[in-house]
Amino acid sequence: MKKRLLSSLVILCMTTALLTACGKTEKVIEPAEEMWTEVTPAPTEAPTLEPTKEPTKEPTPEPTEEPTPTPTAEPTKKTAQAPFADAVEYFEVSLSFTNSCSVDIGMIAIIDPIEGSQINLGGIKKDETQKCKLIWPTDKNELKWAVYTQGGDLYSDSTTDVTGLTESISITIKGENTIDDIDVDIK
Repeated sequence: MKKRLLSSLVILCMTTALLTACGKTEKVIEPAEEMWTEVTPAPTEAPTLEPTKEPTKEPTPEPTEEPTPTPTAEPTKKTAQAPFADAVEYFEVSLSFTNSCSVDIGMIAIIDPIEGSQINLGGIKKDETQKCKLIWPTDKNELKWAVYTQGGDLYSDSTTDVTGLTESISITIKGENTIDDIDVDIK
């Protein structure tokens, strides 16, 4: 019985985590109350009988009135929230980098907005575009990215404000043998 209960709980937790990570649920999934019932193990020995006692009646105390607290202008405690109430939602975006410089770019890298790790997108030849799809969290409003030389050295790093992002980020890098200008289009 315990193994079955534990297996059901593990499956419920894994399903909840998977659906939440994929953005497939907006509701909090709560386990059924019967899953949390107390399980008593079967006795291993014959029970011993103990003498029973007559119940004694204890006097019940008289109810007393507690003073009602007066409300204050500002609450002193935060209200408890349901689990996953402030969970972040995710959506897919298109990201494109266009090289309008007169030289090839060795590599473009971005910082993953979810995990914070660096993602190397590869090099971009002059007058070409590098495209990819990203899963973007709704609580992030900036894209961190960097340009590397052909030799692999960091040339520049940037942080781009992407407030209002719903579907795509297009970054065009312009210049003559150097990065002179950057155009960003957010949709």
